[in-house]
Amino acid sequence: MVHEDAGASVDIETVERGTRKRLLFGEQPGRVVFETTDPRAVAEAFDGVAPVTVVGEADGSNHLELTVNEERLQYHASEIADLRSTIDDELA
Repeated sequence: MVHEDAGASVDIETVERGTRKRLLFGEQPGRVVFETTDPRAVAEAFDGVAPVTVVGEADGSNHLELTVNEERLQYHASEIADLRSTIDDELA
């Protein structure tokens, strides 16, 4: 989350059943999260390069909500900022 008003609602249950584990635990070299108004254009741009899956949408809630198997997690932007600084804090 780039700024304090950024947020997203993500629901893995909306992903096609056969691709959920691949999405979360696949051996692909990396994952990228895009916010776009044109998911089809992103899918076309990555066709043949990497799979593209829509898992939710961005909003201005300053929270990340994640739903998996009816379990819902919610993090405030400040909590995510704290988690992202863990490595820097440990190396300092």
